[in-house]
Amino acid sequence: MKKPFWLVIVVVLGCAPAVMLTQFGPLPNSPQVGKVDVYTSAENIKRQYTEVALITVDDGGHGRSDPELLELLISEAKAVGADGVIILSVHEYPDGGIWMPFVFSSFERKVVRGSAIVYEKDAAGQK
Repeated sequence: MKKPFWLVIVVVLGCAPAVMLTQFGPLPNSPQVGKVDVYTSAENIKRQYTEVALITVDDGGHGRSDPELLELLISEAKAVGADGVIILSVHEYPDGGIWMPFVFSSFERKVVRGSAIVYEKDAAGQK
């Protein structure tokens, strides 16, 4: 009886998007409790900031939507204590396929990348 339960757990976990974090330096000490600012370009940021991590979200070819993957990216930025995230790329890559009768069905893998940022304090010590 326990084998089917573990099989279901393995299958469900295998379908979850992979979230990878590459630190550039020390991360803030605590998760962000407020909202995380989202930017599509570094030129749009009007404050001084430091990039602290690269966040990559890979759906593993399970057909997640762009908004779902972006939400995971923002959640991870919030979890590491970032004040904002710069969306670097949203791409789909061919990831194999399978021959079905008379047709080849291909799989697409979606990958979203963003840079977690922390705002620098001003002269008054405010972020």
